[in-house]
Amino acid sequence: MATPPETASARSHLDSNTERLLLVLDGLVPLSLMRLGQPGELARAHAEATAQDGLADVIAEAGDRLTAPGNFRDPEDRRTRGRLLTAMATCLAIGAMQPGGITWAGHHWCTAPHDECPNTLAVMA
Repeated sequence: MATPPETASARSHLDSNTERLLLVLDGLVPLSLMRLGQPGELARAHAEATAQDGLADVIAEAGDRLTAPGNFRDPEDRRTRGRLLTAMATCLAIGAMQPGGITWAGHHWCTAPHDECPNTLAVMA
């Protein structure tokens, strides 16, 4: 579950690059969750992410690189952008599978309703 559109106005302080990134991640995180559902894939993705300095570090680095103005102008940089998007979506999907899900840049992903889940609260409102 991604944060519903009703909470998007609460993120109005974010810059347009971050808003676009969140839009892309709304499509990529569910795809990553489906991929991680394949036998052995979750363990492989987790090992790969932790080998890259841990999940939080991957998310922080990818978020910084993907939202910085002027990045990714030449073809090689565009390939790097794709790798960063995949890494970030995978890390967020792993976080979404944990109890309570994961929130990044005011956006929440989870795989099941939980206490104080913004997705559940928005549905109940």
